[in-house]
Amino acid sequence: MTLKYYGGTPLMAEVVFGWGRQTVALGLAERRTGILCLGAQSAFSGRKRWEERHPQVAEALRQLADAHAQQDPTFRTSVTYTRLTARRP
Repeated sequence: MTLKYYGGTPLMAEVVFGWGRQTVALGLAERRTGILCLGAQSAFSGRKRWEERHPQVAEALRQLADAHAQQDPTFRTSVTYTRLTARRP
């Protein structure tokens, strides 16, 4: 979003979307270099992410949600919304 609409200016992303400048700068650096930066907690905790432990299930859920996803019309968040709800047991 920052690159597409504001030419990669972290300050504008902070003002318009409410994202932190440091977070935007980190994301732009990750995109530029192709290196994913991990925090110490996730990098050294020793526990794998749920998606890594169950890749087939994660992909199936991702495909299901993508089929029903829609972007926030104001573009103030990067979150896409779905109209899916879980049934009550």
